[in-house]
Parts: sequence; C-alpha cells; structure tokens
Amino acid sequence: MNEDSDSVYSWSSGVLQLIDCDTHITNTRLFQLNQGAINVKNGSLEIRTSSFDSNCASSSSFPSSRRNMHCSDDGTITIGSLSGGDGSNGLPLWASMEGCVMKGDATHPDSPLFVPQLDKEQSKSVVDAATQQHKVSIVGSRLIPCGLFLEVFEHKSESNADAKSVEFELNHSSSDTEVTLVIEQEKIAALDQKHELRCRLKFGKNLRTTDWFTFSAAHIDDPEPTKPKFSQTPLGKALSWILPVVIVPPQTRQKYINPFLFG
Repeated sequence: MNEDSDSVYSWSSGVLQLIDCDTHITNTRLFQLNQGAINVKNGSLEIRTSSFDSNCASSSSFPSSRRNMHCSDDGTITIGSLSGGDGSNGLPLWASMEGCVMKGDATHPDSPLFVPQLDKEQSKSVVDAATQQHKVSIVGSRLIPCGLFLEVFEHKSESNADAKSVEFELNHSSSDTEVTLVIEQEKIAALDQKHELRCRLKFGKNLRTTDWFTFSAAHIDDPEPTKPKFSQTPLGKALSWILPVVIVPPQTRQKYINPFLFG
C-alpha cells in the first residue's frame, strides 16, 4: 500500500473539530475542504438536509478520493438526510469510521468510505501462453487499494454453493481507474477450469462485493513451435542443389552432349 492510498483511510484532520461533544448540523454545505470537512472524536454528530461536495484529498494517484468525515474513539454519526453531493444518488459518503457507528440514511452502510465501480466491458484477462500467466486488467472508478481484493471463482451454477475461489490482494496500484495484476497459472490450478472462471472485487471491512466479470478459463498450452521454412529442411536443402540444374530434353541433350564427348 503506498502513501497516497493509505491516506484515504488514515486522515484525521477536519475543518470542524468535534471532540467530546454532541453536534447537530442542518442546512449546511461543506465543500472544497481538502484537509477534511469534519472530524468527530468521542462524541456524536447528526446531519440533516446538508451536503458534502468536492472535499478532495489532493491525492496525485487517486483524484477520486474525498475527505468528508472522520470519526474515532466510539463516536456516532447519524445521517438524517442529505440534500445532494456525496452519499446521495449512489455516490459514496467518504466517511472514515475508526471504532465508530454509522446510523440513519447513509448510502452503502457496510462501506461508508467508498465503493469501487467496475466496468465489466473494459475489464479483461489475457492469457500469455509463453509464460503461462493471466494478465488481468480491471477498469472502473474509485479502485483505491485499501482493503481491496480480487476474487477468482468457479461458476458452475447460479447457486454456486460448492464453488472454489482464490483471492488476490490489490495493494500496489497507483491509479483509481485501472488495476493490473499478473496471476500465475499455478495459483488457480486448483479451480475446475472446465467451468467458466469469474472475477469480482471484494472491499470494505465487511467485504462487500461488486458485480462479476468473466475471467479467461482457457487451458494454457505451450505455444506451437515455429515450423521451419521448407528451404531449411533437409529435403529442401537437397532440392536447392538439384532444382537449379537445367533439365535438357533428350533431342537437345544429344545435340549438345555428343559433340562434346566424341568430337
């Protein structure tokens, strides 16, 4: 995990420092507060008809990250209602909860910080037969490597109850729009590759999951050896000496050869 991704979880600053107190915020817009909007420590906060907008973390690698609320030391945040911005219309709330409780009308309560968005059409896996590797490219938004995993699993049926799976931690990315990963074939050899293999992302403390996308299940064979050109084969080399000789018809051969032999 690099410094930028770690700061998405670990910031503790805030323009509003609410320490050991109970606070109510109503009809307020908190915006463009790059150091963080609110920090709650050992207290409670209730928010109604307010919004968080463009409180960017100023991260060079992860420009989508925001710093709306940070809560620690048994604090409580209750979202009564939001009038727009982050946390509404399917957008993540960007609230870092360290030993705190989130209540009320919070979007994505299992992961109040952020929810990665997966682009299944652009995400893909390419099999390199020469190296026996799956080169996976995951494309989307908010792909921040903080507790982010790729799960590869067998797809046998809709219930998929007895399917096996393998997880890979995604903690070395430097972009929030694309994550790449190289998977050795031996790492997924235990999976039944007669069936389709699928991928999905797992994230957050409660390990929520995104939608799946198809993973290449083709068996990796050694690449077909390059066939030599015909001229490089033993027969080709022999014929290369014979074919240039001019084949003279018998009548012509008699005319040219007899005088040469007998004068």
